[in-house]
Amino acid sequence: MSRKDIIMMTAEELRRVSVVNQAIEKLIKQKDAAKVIGLSYRQTKRLIARVRKEGDTGVNESLYVGDIAIHSSFSGDGYRLVFPDKMLKNGKRIQCVHPINREATEIFTRAIIRKLKELMEDVRNKSEKEKA
Repeated sequence: MSRKDIIMMTAEELRRVSVVNQAIEKLIKQKDAAKVIGLSYRQTKRLIARVRKEGDTGVNESLYVGDIAIHSSFSGDGYRLVFPDKMLKNGKRIQCVHPINREATEIFTRAIIRKLKELMEDVRNKSEKEKA
């Protein structure tokens, strides 16, 4: 059974995918692609490179995760993630990770904490080998 991915894109992102793929296939020039999708030539070059690397999902930059902090949980028996937020001029705080929902948060949390535990174990093992 083949795996199918469902990718949600706006009409604008779908249009960008089409134009970027035309540029990748050399059906249009990159500078013409830039004009059509309303980006600078440099931005278009970066977008084309990202689509070559990541596939059509490369046009969708909405899922960027960065600057996540890992803290010990309040109970002390685990960890918790703190996602970045931003204080607006009106005093309201907004999350800077988009889109983030409960399911995505849980997926990120499990994956990051699993990797953190692996790294901590590697450091512990290396330290024990150096002592021996």
